[in-house]
Amino acid sequence: MARKLFKRLLGDFLVVGVCAIVFILAAEVALRHTSYRRYIITTSESVKGLFTPDPVAGFDMAPNLPPTTLDTTDVSYEVWSNELGCYDWPYRGEKDFILVIGDSQSQWYAPLKDKWVTVVERELGVRVVKCAVDGYGLKGEINKARKIMDKLPYPPKLVMLGYTVNEVRDDHVFPMMTVIDGYRVVIKRIEDETTGKVARRDDLDRMKQEVATYEKLCSREPAVSVADYVKRRASCLLSRHSIFYNMAKDPARRFFARVKDALQTRGYITNKTPDAAQRPSGPKHRAIGCNIWYTPPARYPWISKAWDEQSELFRKLNNMVKNRGSALFAVMIVENEQVYSFFPRGAGCDIEIPNRMFRKICENQRIPHFDLLDDFRSYANQTPRPHLDPDKDFYWRYDGHWNVIGNQLAGYLVARHMLENGLVDVENRDEKLQRINSRLQSFNAELN
Repeated sequence: MARKLFKRLLGDFLVVGVCAIVFILAAEVALRHTSYRRYIITTSESVKGLFTPDPVAGFDMAPNLPPTTLDTTDVSYEVWSNELGCYDWPYRGEKDFILVIGDSQSQWYAPLKDKWVTVVERELGVRVVKCAVDGYGLKGEINKARKIMDKLPYPPKLVMLGYTVNEVRDDHVFPMMTVIDGYRVVIKRIEDETTGKVARRDDLDRMKQEVATYEKLCSREPAVSVADYVKRRASCLLSRHSIFYNMAKDPARRFFARVKDALQTRGYITNKTPDAAQRPSGPKHRAIGCNIWYTPPARYPWISKAWDEQSELFRKLNNMVKNRGSALFAVMIVENEQVYSFFPRGAGCDIEIPNRMFRKICENQRIPHFDLLDDFRSYANQTPRPHLDPDKDFYWRYDGHWNVIGNQLAGYLVARHMLENGLVDVENRDEKLQRINSRLQSFNAELN
């Protein structure tokens, strides 16, 4: 009797298990055709071979990369590189062109056809060679511009810099990253934001081991036991390939945490976490409670010196561009917390410091420049709300980069500024300017 009952229960269990597996597989297939596919994230940091070592900047985008898809929580888009090591279409020997340098705001987080630099290219009818690199500050951008101009048979008519608020930090820790076994690895970071002290890593063997661990466990922390390895390896594979798993893991984690708390309260289990205790912890990071670039320079002497260095780097870039027979034009790219007045800001933070410093530097050195802040604020919907709408606002909901709409607005505004100020020589200037103004009026009407 007991044997028959056991067989029956085992059979029922197998049926339930098979049904559960079929349901999960069916759900997985269905979810891949919905917006929930955003739960599988493939960032530039998780694609092997996207970057190559550089002796000056530490890293650069590798040339001639075949198309691959990057996925963020907000957007999925295809990336590749041309023969110059730029996220751009191949250079066809064009003589009249604009060279763009910058960081992630000018490179990633939207399909290339929708990026602001492509909008500028389309509106002006002038070839734009798009060579921004995610993670660069001015030092990396100067190095990139030099490398590109050395490769091209003609100098650009204009070098356009997409300058962002965080470049003052990125240059302070330059070179911030290197490439090990096809992946970028951080080698320098600010350890103490009150003094600007920089911590540097030189332990190459350990960094190689961390990269190997990352490929298998989606984390640079080594496993502390066989059970820990098996658990994290399975979690890594599922997180890279399963939408259903990524949707369920956080609710499941919260559920089991409540169960664990209940069991601990009743004394059934003790509170111990040996795996976490065995993992080494790095040096503590001392923060100042406000982003470095929004901190008044007079408060910390090293930040004041960092801004002085930015001025010298602008001078170096401007002189290099002039010596190559070209001209420099700088665009100040703005962040979501600067544009939307209802975004939270830390105590003592001045979110317009980077813009004032940018304008002061460019005016003192007579560099043509354009700060997008006032225009973006005037077009933005300033009604307080819990989160931004990527179909109406200028930034992604979860990520701080421009979405397609933000890129379009930036492209129209920059192209108009260039035409109005004679920064490029184009045919049918008035006709193009009229078309851009018409699009900006329609753009404003659609948003409101």
